[in-house]
Amino acid sequence: MIQNNKRDIKKKKVVYKTDSFVYFSFRIAIRMTFFLFLLFSSLMLFYFVGNYQEFLDSNQKLILNLIAITSIIEFVFSLSSFTLNIISYFIVKRRLRKVILYSLIYCFTTLLSVAGFLFSRAVLLVSNGL
Repeated sequence: MIQNNKRDIKKKKVVYKTDSFVYFSFRIAIRMTFFLFLLFSSLMLFYFVGNYQEFLDSNQKLILNLIAITSIIEFVFSLSSFTLNIISYFIVKRRLRKVILYSLIYCFTTLLSVAGFLFSRAVLLVSNGL
């Protein structure tokens, strides 16, 4: 049976057990957000390199559609990671510096995914004609 967080009598604070559900879900959220950010960055790099090397229009549209899909998924995971970060701070009483750092990272990736989505949709709209 999985043991959840326990209280340390001497320090009077919650001990963060590595087998708890909060720890597991927090680690998954961090890794998925980081993976999606790297995927989004590589797709944007492919798009800009493709403009320079004159990829076919169909390939450019495919890359833009992949950017839009990736940015939507990244937006969802960044928001869920942000809320999980805040919830885990109140449940586990982690250090405030870590919570603020992770919150800033999640806000940055959320804003970047929204900007990437708007960029890809705008370019697709202009390329198809108004």
